[in-house]
Amino acid sequence: MRRTVAKVLLYVMRHGDAISRARTDQERPLSPLGEAQARSMVSVLLPQPPARILVSPYLRAQQTAALVAAGLAHHDIVVPLETIDFITPNDSPQVVLTNLEPILSTGEAVLIVSHQPLAGGLVTWFAEGHTMGLPVATASIACLKSDVVAAGVAELLWLQSPST
Repeated sequence: MRRTVAKVLLYVMRHGDAISRARTDQERPLSPLGEAQARSMVSVLLPQPPARILVSPYLRAQQTAALVAAGLAHHDIVVPLETIDFITPNDSPQVVLTNLEPILSTGEAVLIVSHQPLAGGLVTWFAEGHTMGLPVATASIACLKSDVVAAGVAELLWLQSPST
C-alpha cells in the first residue's frame, strides 16, 4: 500500500552495548560502554531532532532511549518516549512500519530505538524493499526519508556509528 504523506523522516537506532548476562534477554542492561555510546549519538540528532521516540520494552533499549532523550533535553529539546511492544528483536519490519504508518505520516521526525535484526530489517525494507537486513552496530543510527510509507521507497541519508 502506498499512501502519500507529509515527508517521512525516520531514525532507526539500535540500543547501545549491553551486558551479556541477565535473568532474561528482556532484562539485559546497558554496559558502561553502551551508556557512553548512547550519549555520544545525541549530537547526530541535533540538526533535525525527533519529535517522538518510540522504544522497545526491553531494558537496554529503554535505557538507550532515556539517555538520548536526556541528552536532547540538555539542548532544550523535550522529546516524549513511547514504549511500543512490537519493536523487539525478531518482529517483522513490514508489520512494524505498517503499524507505525499513522505516526510516521504526521511529517514529524521519529526515532525508533530497537534491536538487531529488526533495526537492519527496517532500514532495508523501507529503503530497498527486502528484509535481508543491514548490519547495524550497537548505538548506530540510520536516517531515512521518504514521501510515502512503503517497501523500497525511502532514501537512506546516512548511517552513523558511535565513536566510542
